[in-house]
Amino acid sequence: MKKLIIVLFSLPLLFTSCTPERFHIDDIIIKEKIAYTRLDMKKVSGIVFCEFGDLGKFRRGNKVGEHKEWYQNGELRFTGNFSNNKKHGVCRWYYENSKLRYEGFYTSDVGSYSDDVTDKYWGSHILWDENGDDCNQG
Repeated sequence: MKKLIIVLFSLPLLFTSCTPERFHIDDIIIKEKIAYTRLDMKKVSGIVFCEFGDLGKFRRGNKVGEHKEWYQNGELRFTGNFSNNKKHGVCRWYYENSKLRYEGFYTSDVGSYSDDVTDKYWGSHILWDENGDDCNQG
């Protein structure tokens, strides 16, 4: 009988510990690429969300897995995967009109990159204009 009671009281703990904690974007702060809770400045471990959906998962303040960002109008701005806070795999950026703007491939944050001053791009990437036309042709 004692074993049954212990098992019954343990089940809720098991299920609640499997559900990641959720944090609203307004309740965190990013400092030097690490996410902290505003309240007590602890590194975020869980899922960060906003009014448009889940931004992504954090582990000890670092981005892991798929992440998304949105413009203020609710249109998707960015989607990409992260491994220990570094871009990893295909990352995509979008214009506010929801057309694809840029796609690059990353391995541990190294890959395609741009120079904002000269507007030149390097690495494995594809660039589109606001009408959706491929800018790499030519």
